[in-house]
This record gives sequence, C-alpha cells and structure tokens, in this order.
Amino acid sequence: MKTDKDALESEVQEPVCTEARAAGWHQRRLKWANRVGAPDDLFIKDGRVVFIEFKRPSGGRRKGIQKKEARLINEHGGEAYFCETVEEGRRILGLPGAHG
Repeated sequence: MKTDKDALESEVQEPVCTEARAAGWHQRRLKWANRVGAPDDLFIKDGRVVFIEFKRPSGGRRKGIQKKEARLINEHGGEAYFCETVEEGRRILGLPGAHG
C-alpha cells in the first residue's frame, strides 16, 4: 500500500484541489507566462488568497526561485505554501478531515 511518502505530486495535488472545490474554494491551476518558480495552484475563498506549490513527499525539492516567489507573495499580503501531503493541504485550507 502506498503512503503519502510514496505519492507522486499529482497524487497529493488532485485530492486537495477536489476537496477544496467541494468546500467552496475557487481553485485554478496556474500557468505563468515568462515566470519561473511561481506556485502551481491558486485558491480563493472568503477573502483569503492562497497559492500552493505541490511537491512530491519523497524527493520533491524546493528550488531557490520557488522559495523566493513564495516569500514575495507572502510579503505582499498573499499566502504561499509548499505542500507535500494531502493532510498538509487540508490543514492549509482548513478543509474537513484536517488534523492538527
């Protein structure tokens, strides 16, 4: 049986996005023109603007440019996170079933 640590990036990303939409989040997969290192997905609900960069639990590296982009988003009032597990995604977005 696969654990979160064995999951591919998409196996974390897809359930989080599906659950977020079901919980009323506006979610979009992002493609950035002429921009390297920008987060994968945008989530908006109740005044929160959240960007999530999904990573594979085992071996998903956070590149320097991705860290810089996340820092810039946070400095300008958005919320940017790196997410390596479905549970972590649930916690970030306050989804049902999140622990901790």
